[in-house]
Amino acid sequence: MTCFDGAASVGGGREGCQIVPARESKNAAKAAFIEARSVRKSFDGVPVLDGVSMRVSGSETVSILGPSGCGKSTLMNIITGLIPADGGDICFAGRIGYMQQKDMLLPWKTIMANVTLPRIIGGADRREAEAEASPYFEMFGIEGYENKYPRELSGGMRRRASFLSAFLISGDVMLLDEPFGALDSITRGRMQRWLIDVKRKVGVAIMLITHDVEEAILLSDRVYLMSDKPSRVRDEIEVDFFADEKSRRLLSPEFMEYKKRILDSL
Repeated sequence: MTCFDGAASVGGGREGCQIVPARESKNAAKAAFIEARSVRKSFDGVPVLDGVSMRVSGSETVSILGPSGCGKSTLMNIITGLIPADGGDICFAGRIGYMQQKDMLLPWKTIMANVTLPRIIGGADRREAEAEASPYFEMFGIEGYENKYPRELSGGMRRRASFLSAFLISGDVMLLDEPFGALDSITRGRMQRWLIDVKRKVGVAIMLITHDVEEAILLSDRVYLMSDKPSRVRDEIEVDFFADEKSRRLLSPEFMEYKKRILDSL
């Protein structure tokens, strides 16, 4: 997972792409945002991203939906500075956490040690980091597992631990790359409802990648539909029904209408 601080210097041109931290705000949570503007990327001369633009801000949840190999993970890796882009701009404010597809938990460390490791690497004292993390174990549904090892947790519990670790180093904006893709359908449904509940409590902005149309509709305030590569944003859909009670969406008539619209666009 990767964290950028909006008040820090991230550097200028990266092979044509500018990554620009915005001026720090007194109310960082409300001012936090990420904006990709006309981002382009090729690998070995094969264009993958062809002028992709999208944004997440405030406390909204935005999903990126598109075919496999269209560059969704590439875009997140560019946003976090893991790889350079060939052109375009990335602008952001606030602290950004990145949870990749694999949970990245170290098998020889306890859950508490894994969750606090990024904070310690960032310079925090171990006791300070653990004191900060402890109250969140109950909220994130992993209370009592602080001294367990990753092998002792289920897939869903491991994802919760990874989410907590990313949250502790971000707090403002979180990038989630297929957070529940490896889980069975029952566990995935439980984790989706869990994410809705936790997000309501912590108030972060979320940009997530998914291949699941129903997941995108359930969790999102807006959905970006990407084309096959070279990828562009094909459509941006605002999902505005049951905005304050997203768990009610699944069985509503509106849900099927949005599903049909998205499937017709993909």
